[in-house]
Parts: sequence; structure tokens; C-alpha cells
Amino acid sequence: MTEDAHGQTIVIPTGSVWGDIAERFTSRKFLLSVGALAVSSVALMKGHMSDLVYVGLVGTVLGIHAAGSIVDKKLNSGG
Repeated sequence: MTEDAHGQTIVIPTGSVWGDIAERFTSRKFLLSVGALAVSSVALMKGHMSDLVYVGLVGTVLGIHAAGSIVDKKLNSGG
């Protein structure tokens, strides 16, 4: 952040919005999570997995993804 001529704090963008979105949705962690959820959804629809196992798997995948995001943010923010 920096200040303009009137002493107001301004934010200088460092990249494009579309670049930030593309980076977020093409990360390895996101793609692996989506892949695991897609495969398990197909298995559920074809009857190869019970609904209770599916709910547990979805909770586990989303929990691991969230925990990975927290760790990534902690390690890459310098804090």
C-alpha cells in the first residue's frame, strides 16, 4: 500500500482479476479435491458406494482441502 498526494492510503493492484481466478482454480490442491469429489460422486450414482461413505468422504476431502489452505497461507505469508 502507498499514499496518494492527499495522504489517503491506496491499494496498487499487482495482477489482473482473471489471472488471480485462474491461479486459484488451477492449483494442484483444488484440482485434486475436485477430482476426488467427481470420482466419488460417480461411484455413488453407479451404486458402488453407500451414501454414508460418500458423506464421510466429502467431509474428509473438504477438511483436508481447508487444512491445506490454512497451512499454505501460514507458510507463504511469512507469519
